[in-house]
Amino acid sequence: MRHLDGGRHFTSSTAIALASRREALEFNHFDKPRNPFMTRTLPTLLMTLFLAVPAGAQQKADDHSAHPPAASGAAAAAADMTDAEVRKVDVEAAKLTLKHGEIKSLQMPPMTMVFNVKDKALLAKVKAGDKVRFRAVQEAGKYTVTDIQVVP
Repeated sequence: MRHLDGGRHFTSSTAIALASRREALEFNHFDKPRNPFMTRTLPTLLMTLFLAVPAGAQQKADDHSAHPPAASGAAAAAADMTDAEVRKVDVEAAKLTLKHGEIKSLQMPPMTMVFNVKDKALLAKVKAGDKVRFRAVQEAGKYTVTDIQVVP
């Protein structure tokens, strides 16, 4: 006995799936009436948003009123300096041990550490126990003091 479907035997769920597929292939979505919101309002709204966002971003990029005013030369130099206490001075090795606060320019937390000194003449200004303000940089993987001032 031959089946109507060309000799294959299908279960009922397969037959339903095939019927659904046939219906989906026959459905033409262009036969549906168009929604005026989807055809006119939504594209206009999206285009308005698309054009408005870059204009607002440009306006904010040019407005620097939210930034604090730039510090003067002396104030900027003082802002780069970090408070510390001199623990040890090694003139021969050109090294300085400092117990310092956070060094923002180097993103370094407070600690006690040994620094190289760029100019040995800076070491003549300080002695162990002095409260100082200093500026340090990282050069060739080493932390180096470039300026130091005793705090009165």
